[in-house]
Amino acid sequence: MPKQIQLPNGVIIVHHNQSETDFVYKEVFEEHCYLKHGIVLPEEGCVFDVGANIGLFSLYASRLQPSLKIFAFEPIPPLYQLLDENRRLCGMRRVQAFPYGLSSKAGRESFIYYPRNSIMSGRYADDRADREIVKTYLRSQLQEADGKRSVPDALIDTVAKGALAVERFDCELRTLSEVIAAQGIVQIDLLKLDVEKSEVDVLLGIADADWPKIRQLVIEVYDDSGQLDLVGNMLRNKGFRVVTEQDACLLGSPVHMVYARRG
Repeated sequence: MPKQIQLPNGVIIVHHNQSETDFVYKEVFEEHCYLKHGIVLPEEGCVFDVGANIGLFSLYASRLQPSLKIFAFEPIPPLYQLLDENRRLCGMRRVQAFPYGLSSKAGRESFIYYPRNSIMSGRYADDRADREIVKTYLRSQLQEADGKRSVPDALIDTVAKGALAVERFDCELRTLSEVIAAQGIVQIDLLKLDVEKSEVDVLLGIADADWPKIRQLVIEVYDDSGQLDLVGNMLRNKGFRVVTEQDACLLGSPVHMVYARRG
């Protein structure tokens, strides 16, 4: 059942998992992970929050720049319900929430949902591969907390396995260009993608005529078969300056961040 909590900044939200909320809050509100390498939130701007989860990035952006218009997309029903409730609870009047995801074409697809680790949920979720990412992160955090001493593999395996219990949902998908047309979007000042291995699909759903409308992107890229180079080259060919980085706690994992902005 959803629970109300007070974030460190005093805002009340609803969520499912304290540890997950703490992790995302630190990344977004304290480390400002989406506003690096020249990425900005302009006044009266338009932001697409694709893979919004429970809405913490939308909350962050709307408090940092109240004049923003934010379109938040979350296809997995339990997460969408929390996103929509947080939108109302936190008074995010300029945030619109949509109960579907974005991809290369419209349709419906099966999504894996991890109730205890929802930020890794998605269409291409793979519990074995995802468990390795969780183990990399857990090992980094436990070693840091324990003075860099080694952590037993059995402990890491047990915790990682428990974090990835699985549920499945049939979810709606549309293309980004369909949304641009339906909503009459003239410019997207920031396209934020955190879609767990679906980032290339989302980018392929942007028609050539719509690319000039996009000014900045921040994308989490899962690079297990060349996706990082593919995304970087695609963005450079569309006229963006691109920077990539990897969080220290995820070194050795396939997870990277890509920051792109027009000159």
